[in-house]
Amino acid sequence: MRPIRTILFILFSSLILCPLRAQVWRSHPAYNNITLIAMSPDAVYALSDGSLFSVDKQTEKIRIYDRQSGLHGTDITCIGYDEKGGQLVIGYGSGKIDVLTSSGTRYISALYDKDMTQRKTIHNITIVGRTAYLATAYGVQTMDLDQHKLVNSYWLRPGGEETEVLDVIVTQDSIYAFTSDSLFCASLEDNIVDYTRWNREERSSRIQPDPDKGKHYQDDTDHWYAGGGRVLCGRASPSVSVTNRRVRSAISLTVSAPAAKRSPSYKADTTSPPTNVRVWS
Repeated sequence: MRPIRTILFILFSSLILCPLRAQVWRSHPAYNNITLIAMSPDAVYALSDGSLFSVDKQTEKIRIYDRQSGLHGTDITCIGYDEKGGQLVIGYGSGKIDVLTSSGTRYISALYDKDMTQRKTIHNITIVGRTAYLATAYGVQTMDLDQHKLVNSYWLRPGGEETEVLDVIVTQDSIYAFTSDSLFCASLEDNIVDYTRWNREERSSRIQPDPDKGKHYQDDTDHWYAGGGRVLCGRASPSVSVTNRRVRSAISLTVSAPAAKRSPSYKADTTSPPTNVRVWS
């Protein structure tokens, strides 16, 4: 049976236990509720209760990112990886933005410093080309990924009224902004800085946010998942058994197949994730 490699982040007394190549268990406090992941060629970044860390794909070494390592806030709400630029975009509840690059951290303070009464929380990050579309508490904000600066603010209602945008999808000719109960859409050919160019409709099954975004990514050999307070890595197979003789206690984990992944062109990806994964001594 085809073996797979797993990395499990499991809650034991408010600690995460991580098997390392040195065959030693190491504990990491306060990283026990993983809700989002982002993947680079070499590492997987994970967000847990506003804190950020990464796992090296090859060595399984864990690296923690905080103020001491160069970040500019503690209330991280979302992350998104820019593949072309090789950088991680980090959004905060305060409106601060960090960009983690190979040479260090670039701080973008424009939104945090902006004089406005509306809330500045960044809920989600969608990266298309060299633009990051930030889903914020007031609308949609774009950011130039090369120059590391904010560009346009898209207000979806008149008079600067807040629109709590939770996610954004961009296709070849349109942009879609999702709120809890509504969908705002506009043509990219229009001047969408003008709120009258946006059309509102009730949320429906016609268009939905990508269910895998921040939850499931795939590289050349592995699938990576976030959920249930942990990260799972494994190769796709209808039924997979995992042998890891470094693990002392038996651990069972069942991973339910997520909904078919949809890209901006809405073509379904039928790749199945691993199911009924077991790790034993």
